[in-house]
Amino acid sequence: MFTEGEGMKIEGTISGTLDVKRFYLPGVTIKDNCPKCGVELIKDFSNGEYLSYPTAGKPEKIHFWCEECDEEWSGEVILDINLRMR
Repeated sequence: MFTEGEGMKIEGTISGTLDVKRFYLPGVTIKDNCPKCGVELIKDFSNGEYLSYPTAGKPEKIHFWCEECDEEWSGEVILDINLRMR
């Protein structure tokens, strides 16, 4: 384990696309209500949903479809990745 003051430093920022076709996020869900009928929809990123080749720090589109009224819409999320010393 490294502690502050031992000379170890983390520098730079993550850039570029992550080389991961299906980037799952266990424990993460995104909930939204259908703008047409109000039904709550849940995207579970540990069970079937994933980001495809995401780029850290850049917006990624998330698409929703309501089975109740056939409405489609989308939103954006940003995947932030942090690296810290312990």
